[in-house]
Amino acid sequence: MLRAAVFALSHLLLPGAVAATAGPGHVCKDFHIAVNVTVPYYDVDLSIETHWDLVDYIFNSTRRDSSEVFHPVGRNHTETTTSKIGATFCRPRARGKTSETVLLLTHGSMVDRSYWNPVFAGSEQYNFVQHALDAGYSVFFYDRLGSGTSDRPSPITQVQFAPQVAILNSLTRLLQRSSSPYTLNTPIRKVVHIGHSFGAFVAAAALATAPPGTTTTPGTLPHPAPGDALVLTGFSGRFEWLSLFTAGGQARVAALQFPHKWAHLPHGYMVPVDAYAAAYGGFRSPFFDRRVAEWLYEHQSPYAIGEALTAGAWALDFGSIAVPVQVVQGRYDLTACGGNCGGVLDGTAALFTGSPKVEVNGDFEGGHNLNFHYEAKKSYEAIIEFVREAV
Repeated sequence: MLRAAVFALSHLLLPGAVAATAGPGHVCKDFHIAVNVTVPYYDVDLSIETHWDLVDYIFNSTRRDSSEVFHPVGRNHTETTTSKIGATFCRPRARGKTSETVLLLTHGSMVDRSYWNPVFAGSEQYNFVQHALDAGYSVFFYDRLGSGTSDRPSPITQVQFAPQVAILNSLTRLLQRSSSPYTLNTPIRKVVHIGHSFGAFVAAAALATAPPGTTTTPGTLPHPAPGDALVLTGFSGRFEWLSLFTAGGQARVAALQFPHKWAHLPHGYMVPVDAYAAAYGGFRSPFFDRRVAEWLYEHQSPYAIGEALTAGAWALDFGSIAVPVQVVQGRYDLTACGGNCGGVLDGTAALFTGSPKVEVNGDFEGGHNLNFHYEAKKSYEAIIEFVREAV
C-alpha cells in the first residue's frame, strides 16, 4: 500500500517554528534522550550533490511510470544505532487524573517539534500544546531524527523510515516506565499518539505490525508500541496525489539554497524552492493569514530524502491497529486528497478494521497545514473531545 508513496512523502513541506514555551499554568522541560534501535536499514542508490540532482529525482519520482522504472531502494541490512533525540515534556501545574494521559506528538516533514507549539505574535490560536495543556493533558513532543535538535546523520543511509518508527516505539516505552525521568514526576497511565502528515504514518506504523526483525532497546518487545488511541492529521490513507505535492514543491538542496543557515548539512537535506511552492502544498486561500505562511517559510527546517524513499518497504497494515482512531482533515488537503477531500475520505474508516472506534472528520476549512489555518482551534477542540471519549 505504501509503495505508491515512496517518492512523494518526503515532500510534505511543513515549515517549522520556534522553540516551545510553557504557559503560566504549565510546567515544561526539554530533554536530549539517547535512543538505541536495531532495525533494517536499506541500501539507497541515489546521490544528491546539486540542485540538478534534485531536479532529476523529482522528474524520475513523478513520471507516470516511476513505479516501473525508478527503483533506488535496494536490499536491507540490520544495524544498531544510537541517536540523541530532542524532546519536551509539559504537564499542567495542577496535576490530576487527566494529566496522567500523555498526548505524544509526532510532526511531519519540514518542521521540528515546535510545529505543535509555535511562538510568535498571535500564535495562540495555532498552538496545540497550549490547548491540550489547558484541557488538563500532559504533552510529549519530540524532534524526529534528522530535524530540530535531534541528531542529523546521513539523510540517505541513516534517516530512514524504520528507525523513525523504532525511535517512537522506544520513546513511548520510556514515558511509561515507573519513575521515568522524562515525565516530571507524573505517572503515565494512558498514551494517545497524534501524528501529522509523514508523522501520521510514523505513528500509525508504531501501533501496527512491523516488518520481521525490527527491534528496539534489548529486552523489549518491538511492536506494537504502547498506545490507547491514535489521531491522524494530514492523512487520508490514499496516495494518488503525492506526485502533485512533490512536483509543486520543487525541492532544493538546503545547504546550497540557504548556505548562511544550512551549509553544514549533507546535501540530502532539502527545502522547497520558495514560500509560494511551500504554500501550494500546505495552504488554501482564503482560510489562512498569508503573513503566517510567510513566517513559517522563514522558519522552516530541512528534511531528509531517505525517510520517504524507504517508507514503501514498510509492511504497514492499518487493519492491525487495535485502538480507537480519529482522522482530522483540512477540506482542501492537496497531499491527502488532491485538493478536495469531498468523497475521498469515505473509505478511510474502512482501513482500520481492527479498531473498536473510527472517527473521520474532514469538514475543517483549510489545507494540509491545518494547524496554521483559521480553523485550527476548532480542529483542536474536536481532537480533545475524541481523546476524552476514547481513553
